[in-house]
Amino acid sequence: MKTKIILTLILTFAFGGLMSVAAQPARQEQKIQATKQKKFSRSDLNIKFIGLVEDSRCPENARCVWAGNAKIKLEVKGKGAASQIIELNTNSSDKSARYNGLLIELVDLSPGRKTDAPIKKTAYVATIAVSRLTR
Repeated sequence: MKTKIILTLILTFAFGGLMSVAAQPARQEQKIQATKQKKFSRSDLNIKFIGLVEDSRCPENARCVWAGNAKIKLEVKGKGAASQIIELNTNSSDKSARYNGLLIELVDLSPGRKTDAPIKKTAYVATIAVSRLTR
């Protein structure tokens, strides 16, 4: 009887350990530079950062009443699915979009604006998170 219990515990820990190694995080984040493309391997998704649509964020070296907003345009393409153009914002309700059972979120956009230096549109880097929607 003791042997069966010990064997059951050993097998449970062994297989439990294997299962945890195979598990993947539900969310994948990547940084994408403007005009560049990245593959999100866990969701088999390609995202291209087409460019900046607008940037009215408060400059880092200024005092503002409102934080402002930046909007970017992405092209999203999943395996076996049609590509889609989406726009995401840094400071509004449209920080995320749904595509083919996935949630695509704008986590961060850098660099921040400055009052004394314009930013080249190709210098922007967006941090994008992709996660699978659950039912």
